[in-house]
Amino acid sequence: MLVAYPATTEPSHECRRSNLHPRCVRHSPRRATLLPRWFELESAPITALLRALMTHLVRDQDDDSTTPGQGELVDAAQASLAAAGVDLTTAFAPDADFWRAHTQAGIASLLAEAKSPEGVSFADWYLRQHRQSATDAKAFERLLNGTLTDLIAALGQTAFDLSAWLPEVIARRFTTPAR
Repeated sequence: MLVAYPATTEPSHECRRSNLHPRCVRHSPRRATLLPRWFELESAPITALLRALMTHLVRDQDDDSTTPGQGELVDAAQASLAAAGVDLTTAFAPDADFWRAHTQAGIASLLAEAKSPEGVSFADWYLRQHRQSATDAKAFERLLNGTLTDLIAALGQTAFDLSAWLPEVIARRFTTPAR
């Protein structure tokens, strides 16, 4: 059920506390008119808009008052994606920008959990593909011990199938109750 709130000039206690006024839908007639139009959209445009919103939040949002990937806009985007039933596993495709946003230790942690659709870990696959001899067990370790630039370049060119992988840290945000 869509509730229409009257546009007022005085912010509510909630809006003052969360610093939303005058961006609050309750106090912006123009923004309030967007809600019914949103609910009338088909699923493909909604998905496209949600992806654009998430891209904006991850790449362009410059809010020094919150930790990256947190805050009211991210919470709203996550709730929207969950409500729209977007399968994040199929939507997630790590690119160079994703990898550059992490430290070398962070990438190592992500790669430790990465699995192909067949259940093969990235570490095992990389070892089989890049070992220097049949007894070489350090190919993956060499990758992680190289420079961050080389690591990101290698991940950008990998043939490993990450299509069934969604990092646990991302998946957990959609199963944890909102703050």
